[in-house]
Amino acid sequence: MKLRRIGFSRFISREWLDLVARTLIETGDAEKAQSRLKSFFGEEALGEVARRKTLDVLSRIWIRVPEKHREFRDRGLDLFQRVRPDERLWLHWGMILVAYPVFLDIVVITGRLLGLQGEVTSGQIRRGIVSEWGDRTTLTRSVGMILQSMRDWRVLVKNGNHKPHTQSRKIESDNMDVNLWIIEAVLRAEDAPALQLTRLEGHSALFPFNIKLSRSELLESNHFELSRQGLNRQIISLR
Repeated sequence: MKLRRIGFSRFISREWLDLVARTLIETGDAEKAQSRLKSFFGEEALGEVARRKTLDVLSRIWIRVPEKHREFRDRGLDLFQRVRPDERLWLHWGMILVAYPVFLDIVVITGRLLGLQGEVTSGQIRRGIVSEWGDRTTLTRSVGMILQSMRDWRVLVKNGNHKPHTQSRKIESDNMDVNLWIIEAVLRAEDAPALQLTRLEGHSALFPFNIKLSRSELLESNHFELSRQGLNRQIISLR
């Protein structure tokens, strides 16, 4: 069986995520944005290998996006210019979900355990992801880097080296477009033709966010279709 590519193996700061999005907006061109980022990270205190790998992780989030997701990415960039600075994490989170299946699976495990226990350890997350992806050294590193990144994004809190992670206060946005966009990100990340609406509304991958959407607002969006399956199941899919 072919191993799935992990990819997310570096610490990524919130500042760097903002920088990548702003650079792409300013240049309007993937190659120019990539070149400018190389110049910026040449000034950062990173070794050559670390710089290359960090740039690779970042560029896959916003710059080197597959064709099928580019229109979605462009709408995210448009929102980036209109939302409050604290709302930009919604956009970064959605793009990372779409770019990295390993991130999706790790945050689903994290969100599920936080919901059950109120806290989660690195070991619990590692065991959960290994059961799905296999026991790989690079996977263990990825868990550590993603958790460190989420602490920098103030999504998770850890009070001491040997303490479990707890969840920061849920992030809210009254911007309906932002709420709709991140719901679409989950559908794209799951790469499924449709999901049961109740599952999407409480999706563990969205554990940092307090989603504020009514079903009528989903219906009014031109990006989704709602249908009924059986008597009580509503299904949501992308148009």
